[in-house]
Amino acid sequence: AMFFTLFSATTWTLLVLLFTLILLYGLWPYRFFKKLGIPGPRPLPYIGTMLGIRKGILGFDLECHAKYGDIWGLYDGRTPLLMVADPEIVKTVMVKECYSVFTNRRVRSSSFYHIPNNVIWRRSMSVDHRGLITLTFLPFTEFVAPYSLDTVTSASFSVETDSINNQNDPVNVQVQKFLKFKMWLLLFIMAVPFGGRLAKFLNMEITPKDSVDFFYNLLKKFKNQHHEDKSARADFLQVLIQNNLLCFFIGLTEHEILSQALVFIFGGYETTSTTLTNILYNLATNPDALQTLHKEIDANLKEDAPISYEELTGLQYLDQVILESMRLFPTAPRLNRVCKRTVQVNGLTIPEGTTIRIPAWVLHKDPLKPGTLCFALSLLDLSDDLSIIAST
Repeated sequence: AMFFTLFSATTWTLLVLLFTLILLYGLWPYRFFKKLGIPGPRPLPYIGTMLGIRKGILGFDLECHAKYGDIWGLYDGRTPLLMVADPEIVKTVMVKECYSVFTNRRVRSSSFYHIPNNVIWRRSMSVDHRGLITLTFLPFTEFVAPYSLDTVTSASFSVETDSINNQNDPVNVQVQKFLKFKMWLLLFIMAVPFGGRLAKFLNMEITPKDSVDFFYNLLKKFKNQHHEDKSARADFLQVLIQNNLLCFFIGLTEHEILSQALVFIFGGYETTSTTLTNILYNLATNPDALQTLHKEIDANLKEDAPISYEELTGLQYLDQVILESMRLFPTAPRLNRVCKRTVQVNGLTIPEGTTIRIPAWVLHKDPLKPGTLCFALSLLDLSDDLSIIAST
């Protein structure tokens, strides 16, 4: 009783009202999927269904798919995510209505716009792999990542780096430093109301600011070199610059050019290197496939000679190996799109502004078909490649 006498009745009323408002604010978004009749795990105030990720994104998606079917609802903090594993709806979102309705990807808070979405999921996926696969991974990435980085900087910016021979190359060092972002801050921003603005106000960055500044200044230097060298070869940065020069009002700003270029660098270090690592792993654990691929390469390519595009596209077994590896280990376990206007797809109503997540990992596997859970080239038919790509 003495506890209640610490404050006046007015103060207690205000405290109860404040607590009620905070609770309502935390629960308000979670009516979204109930209104649409879409099932899913029960969300908690403010954090939504993010606790499910403790099991790993891949394990969580497989569990939800088994329990709720091809369509279910999740919440990233207070943001609803429509999970879609129905192949026909996926085809509509990614192909049929891609440019008319589902063009955009989810835009994150400005506090961490530097990080490509897939980098976040791949980092979580590396943990999931250890939970779902008992085999030991060899450190392939430390060999292929520098090669990927050297290749993408050369092709995209006409700049030669030497990461493959020099692990202490400044670009290589800063890339690795950049990717060691603060996961706790990311979760804070997603769960706490106005977390992004609060982090920005407190000058908290998910990625090290010195690394961001390093790449911004480096890419600005590359851009200036392209401006000065009129005979520069055609590359990705040159295309962005020309777009900026041709039409000032609808073209790309300098910040947009540098941001796009930054995404290309991390595409080289992350996406390409992860895919190559998975391919090498699958070949190492499937010696028959490795031997068959080796024979195809020996039969079609000349030793110590340049490889032409035509020769490369003629390696059909190599194409199968790449496709099957990407099916088994999709580089991005989830894809996302945002609905531009309210539409109905196969009887499913998708409101305007809804973020759609496509669990690629789930789509590529069927627990009822054991062959889909391992590296199985027999699942692929070259004549069906286009339909496979279009559907998944």
